[in-house]
Amino acid sequence: MRTARNILIAISAGSPLSVASAQSLDVLPDPSVGGVAVRLDVLTTGLGGSLFPINTNGPDAANFPTDACVLPDGTRRLLVITLDAKIYVIDEDASRTLFHDLLDPLVTEISPRFYGPISIAAHPDFKQNGRFYTIETELQNTGTPDFRQGSDHQDVLYEYAMADPSANSLSQTAFVKRELLRVQQPHRDHNMNDIAFMADGTMLVALGDGQNTGAAGDAEGQLRSPDPSEVFGKIIRIDPLGSDGRNGAYGIPADNPFAGIAGALPEIYTLGHRNPFRVTIDSLTAEIWVGEVGQRTVEEFNVLRPGQNYGWPRKEGSFLFGVEAGDVNGNGGIDNNDVAPDPDLDANGTGDFADTNNFIDPIFEYDHGTGASATGGFVYRGALIPALAGAYIFGDADPEVPGGLFYGDPASGPIAGQTGDIHRFEVDPAGAPAPLGVVSIVPDPDGEPLLLTIEGEILRMTRACLGDLTAPFGQLDIADVVAFLGAFGSLAPIADFAAPRGQFDIADVVAFLGAFGQGCP
Repeated sequence: MRTARNILIAISAGSPLSVASAQSLDVLPDPSVGGVAVRLDVLTTGLGGSLFPINTNGPDAANFPTDACVLPDGTRRLLVITLDAKIYVIDEDASRTLFHDLLDPLVTEISPRFYGPISIAAHPDFKQNGRFYTIETELQNTGTPDFRQGSDHQDVLYEYAMADPSANSLSQTAFVKRELLRVQQPHRDHNMNDIAFMADGTMLVALGDGQNTGAAGDAEGQLRSPDPSEVFGKIIRIDPLGSDGRNGAYGIPADNPFAGIAGALPEIYTLGHRNPFRVTIDSLTAEIWVGEVGQRTVEEFNVLRPGQNYGWPRKEGSFLFGVEAGDVNGNGGIDNNDVAPDPDLDANGTGDFADTNNFIDPIFEYDHGTGASATGGFVYRGALIPALAGAYIFGDADPEVPGGLFYGDPASGPIAGQTGDIHRFEVDPAGAPAPLGVVSIVPDPDGEPLLLTIEGEILRMTRACLGDLTAPFGQLDIADVVAFLGAFGSLAPIADFAAPRGQFDIADVVAFLGAFGQGCP
């Protein structure tokens, strides 16, 4: 029974909530442990973390931070949204201020087992236009939906436009709250999950397929995902400042892959998703990464290609799913949960069934012996952990499979039936312990990882061995000394060992020598 996991998906993620007849299949190799040791330190705490009572609705039933974003205005501020419908601003000194209460007025609907405020993102031109965006949940019939399929709650994409973008609270400035997009959800899970901005100012929105498999006794949720006339099970792309969308509140980018195709929604960017949870964009390559929650066996991490189908419900990860898997347990119909390998006889890295049907296999995947609620992450382009340069950092939210904090080499996948080159982080016991579950991993203003946890904390990640600046990592030698001297001479952030930050002086040299002398854990 995945009780705590069910609560986690209150954040609207909608991982596999129905746990009846769940399989325990070991179909993939276990990730290796170690390779890169990291230290975790608490940036802020007290953002909830209560997992019980599990059957009580309302803001007091469960709470944790669900998402965060850096305000791109040079102030280095962080906006954090929580399950209990609060937005906080965290300044560079880690001080925290209530930025806005989404329950005042009382509109937001929270169901701690299934949904609540889930995502926040600032417009790239926030410094000039003061705009940021949220995904909030409301009762059915609160507003008129732009997309309707059923009669559960409504997911709403909102824009907030601040008159004074420098304000640390919406109570300190005039602002306008504008509805961009409203979706009537067919069921309580697999909802609208995440928003992310591309470099051109267009917005990606991740939507689940609308229900957990078997929740309604039929396969309707799965059938929505590959259907180009449905919004569910898709990543859509819109222009939040445009007006030629179906409700006039957003625009349709002209180069969207389904724009102008009869019978297809022009908003669609990719399709064939089960429950895409976190969308991030590589700051160097502009590749779009998605962490996607699996059904019974496989969690997956994909790179998006516009117009492509990611295989659900005929595949789960790189594996055949349901009727394509042969229904080996005799469950019957598309509603079963069997998986089977998709042979890669041509050895091109993707299964032959995927090739035949033009499906895209994941870069990384793992089975439910490793984790059971993928939350995604981002490609590391920071400076303080050189061993992670170019690696994808990602997490898992299921507290019943602890230690769900990973990194991998994007060049290692896809390999059908394999995990890709995935490793678990080794966490320095001198810092904060590894979290029970990771809801989101976001970059701070310098591109360094921040972990949002189900315990109600935000954790900073840095390298465990502070003196270890260059390869071979895990070993201190003269190369690290040379690397420090070069970084110090060029005023690189990795040489900024001591306060005051941003100032390079003898204190940094002394601190480096001390760290070098301590060795690696």
